[in-house]
Amino acid sequence: MPFSGDYYTARNKFRELADALKLRQAAHPVDDTDLTIDVATTESNGSAATLIISSGLHGVEGFLGSAIQLQLMRQWLETDLPQNVRVVFVHSLNPFGFASVRRWNESNVDLNRNFMLPGEPYSGCAETYHRLQSLLNPETPPSRWDLFYLQAIGVVVRHGMSKVKQAIAEGQYEYPQGLFFGGNRLEQTALIVQQEFDNWLADSERVVHLDVHTGLGKYATYKLLIDYQLSDIQLSTLQNCFGVEQIEVSDAAKVAYAANGGWSRWCVAQKPSIDYTYLCAEFGTLGPIKILNRLRRENQAHFYCDPNDSRFARAKTDLKESFCPSDPRWRKAVLAQASIIVEQSLSMLSD
Repeated sequence: MPFSGDYYTARNKFRELADALKLRQAAHPVDDTDLTIDVATTESNGSAATLIISSGLHGVEGFLGSAIQLQLMRQWLETDLPQNVRVVFVHSLNPFGFASVRRWNESNVDLNRNFMLPGEPYSGCAETYHRLQSLLNPETPPSRWDLFYLQAIGVVVRHGMSKVKQAIAEGQYEYPQGLFFGGNRLEQTALIVQQEFDNWLADSERVVHLDVHTGLGKYATYKLLIDYQLSDIQLSTLQNCFGVEQIEVSDAAKVAYAANGGWSRWCVAQKPSIDYTYLCAEFGTLGPIKILNRLRRENQAHFYCDPNDSRFARAKTDLKESFCPSDPRWRKAVLAQASIIVEQSLSMLSD
């Protein structure tokens, strides 16, 4: 299988396959380190349609996103590259998070809460998040003996899962060491994306953008999530192409929720004159409370543990397993599903 054990292995494989396919490559360093956002692009051959496949916006989720990209590149090396559709692979948008096994970047920022549109401030926090701040972000090393699950169940009973999930995950701008912190300015990844976005799109008139994520939803299944405004015709077109059950518009009672500073809204807003479809391809792993606890424990370990502490290593191992299970059945299933989504996207662009 095309899964890699770490960021550097994944990046090396990506570059080697891009070389073998003779793709045009660019590597964008993040914060003057050896960590890079890598981009590989097929020739346009006059095509007005582009498929973008991006990975690793949420760091640790890049293990699957990279594997999907590597699988496609290997397939196309044995067959042929897609005809009449330009393909752009964006590998590891959050290389620090990928390399460090974190969901957040080097500034503890959730990059999918950092792409503010003009006039939107980097401020604010849901009242429910304020109330839960001490539970979500304890200033101590992780402990197996805390009462998180009991307390979390109590919170859900009092407020309801939908309200709690929305309040926590929509993004907050008041607690820099807290979960789902959206930052106080544009992060370097966002600046790089701004600078390179026109190059990725070239002269495209139609774009399908698959951004790979993991964590939410039923184990070894997927949803294509949308959190921007669609017309009835656009929604019907997507449902016909990908299936009614697979398309989900933001609804905290289901898998999706509305997020502040989301990359999807930013991408769609940049080119209002073209047909731009952004789909968050979300592959399910564990339940939301378990995921939240793993994120919480890793955040505690990051800020309050020595890297040599066994609790630090355990938190990283658990987080990776939460977002990229080692279960071969899960890996086989999601790779097969990803292949179907890509074929459907290519078909949509070729119509």
